[in-house]
Amino acid sequence: MVQVLTMRADVYYRMKEFIKAFETFRNAMKINSDDLTVINNYAYYLAEQNSNLKEAEEMAKRVIEKDKGNTTFLDTYGWVLYKRGKLKEAAKVMESIINKGDKTDAVWYEHYGYILKKQKNVKKLWQTGKSLFKLIVQKQIY
Repeated sequence: MVQVLTMRADVYYRMKEFIKAFETFRNAMKINSDDLTVINNYAYYLAEQNSNLKEAEEMAKRVIEKDKGNTTFLDTYGWVLYKRGKLKEAAKVMESIINKGDKTDAVWYEHYGYILKKQKNVKKLWQTGKSLFKLIVQKQIY
């Protein structure tokens, strides 16, 4: 049932029916308040809409405390921190993901780029862009 509700919430979100999406995520969490993927996705979507950012941070933090090594969850946490204006913390999280050496995801670089831009860290932004381009050329990014 939780998976069905999560899929429904994702569909509502993609249809830009955010109120229905968030209500559906809350319903899924009532059924299973420990489903890390549901909590993570809900936190991410809240952040994307700049909605209930404190709640989104609390949820994302709860998720990474239970699954510290999951780069998808860490990305959500870093993104929520960025949206809350906690740029130093957000940059640290994103740097840890990128430097981890796991499978690389272009979204990490996108999020990190936004953080660096907001910090006005042009030098690091340029270096990160070059690193991303190199990974794309080598087909090491997904």
